[in-house]
Amino acid sequence: MWLLSVLSLLLSSGTPGANTSRVWLVVAASDKSPAAIAVKVRGLADRFPRGLVFATADCGEKAKVFGFAADIAADPQSAEASLARVRSVLADAYLKRCDVRPQSLLAHRVHVVDPSIARVPPDAVNWNDDDRVSKMFKIDDRRSVAAIRYFENAPEDPLEGKRTRLALLSGGSTVILTQDCSMPSGISGRKDLIAVQCVVAQAADNLLHDVLVFGPAGRHLLTVPRCREPRWSADNVLQCSEESVDANGVLQVSSKRVNVE
Repeated sequence: MWLLSVLSLLLSSGTPGANTSRVWLVVAASDKSPAAIAVKVRGLADRFPRGLVFATADCGEKAKVFGFAADIAADPQSAEASLARVRSVLADAYLKRCDVRPQSLLAHRVHVVDPSIARVPPDAVNWNDDDRVSKMFKIDDRRSVAAIRYFENAPEDPLEGKRTRLALLSGGSTVILTQDCSMPSGISGRKDLIAVQCVVAQAADNLLHDVLVFGPAGRHLLTVPRCREPRWSADNVLQCSEESVDANGVLQVSSKRVNVE
């Protein structure tokens, strides 16, 4: 693998930084391209069902490289034993020490590039690298939302199968909020409530949004149509900017308040 020098294991002494956990990754493949790592993983996933696609950024590194960890070990001894097993199948596997960033995709064991991305047709014109890479949004010290970008085989689909699943991660549990939220942003929380805006339509040159509101345990409470920039002004009061497009195609916004029961 041509990126071995980039991802080589550093076995120098030291302790993890605050709020990080140290693990050893048994790396079976790596690449700078999310499309390429997805294709490489397709040939490895059956052999290593516990494997995970990770980003070196989740180890605190500046280099933007993706890897496939065939196994993740908690200590060097277990890592060496796992490496020996993996090398019986893949001779050039190697170890990488990683101080995992808290509330990252790697910390929650979520693929940074979903395995389904390998099925994106090579002639798809509307897919770019960002569409292939999942992202984490921190809500507070105990909750995060993962925006998991994946491919859905949908013939004649104008989005070419481009989908984004939202998952609430908290206390070791995972709850799916919605199976599709196009271009999620504006994610904010207040106590047990979470709001997020999703793109739902386009008018002239303007993208239009709905705001989804979720309650305890990720239960969908309501949808605020044609609104953007959700924010909480009180425990149960959501504010957003209501959208409308005039006859000239100009976007107009006005303040809207919603009481969330």
